[in-house]
Amino acid sequence: NVAVELHGTLCPWELFAIDQVNNVIVHKGGKYIHPLGGSAYPPDDTNIVLHEHKHNRMEFQLVNPFDTTEVVYPYGKVKVSGEWRLVFSVKKPLAAHTQTITVKQGYSKTHSIEGTVKFGWEFSSNAEVGIAKIFFSASVSVSHTLSLSAEIKQSSSSTWTSEINTTYRVEVNKGKTVAVWQRVFIGEQLGHRAVYQSNMYADT
Repeated sequence: NVAVELHGTLCPWELFAIDQVNNVIVHKGGKYIHPLGGSAYPPDDTNIVLHEHKHNRMEFQLVNPFDTTEVVYPYGKVKVSGEWRLVFSVKKPLAAHTQTITVKQGYSKTHSIEGTVKFGWEFSSNAEVGIAKIFFSASVSVSHTLSLSAEIKQSSSSTWTSEINTTYRVEVNKGKTVAVWQRVFIGEQLGHRAVYQSNMYADT
């Protein structure tokens, strides 16, 4: 354990980051702040130290001091966008048939850019709905459009959880080119990028 002290001089080794997915405060060197003694409910005047291990007795939450039920997100505006991605196509098929395709839904680790510290809107195994959880929070500023917010509300819970494989049936008509598109939601902030594959599809 390394004791934490307040100091009046700004130095490069005094930098900390807030991980609001795992609810921890991380020092630049990689260790975490936690109360001395490791109590989940430390009494007043308990010292804090830096420690290399994570556990549930070192979690912190940032809340509105006037309403402690409201979580505060301190890192500014989250950019949320949506796009249609091609998941299947066939050009001028020779025969009519029903095609069953496998499509991924949920948080895509392949297409996302993660960091060692996570923002509150990013996916974790403990987060219920990722972006959707805080999209309309009064304490976070999100760049979006009204139509996009409506789409996010309409999407299923599988959009915001771990990635799964699902099936989708496509009716293919002889000689008619068909394409299937999936709606994807993207959250971006300070180099982080989280991609959520929804249950919303469109055929063209």
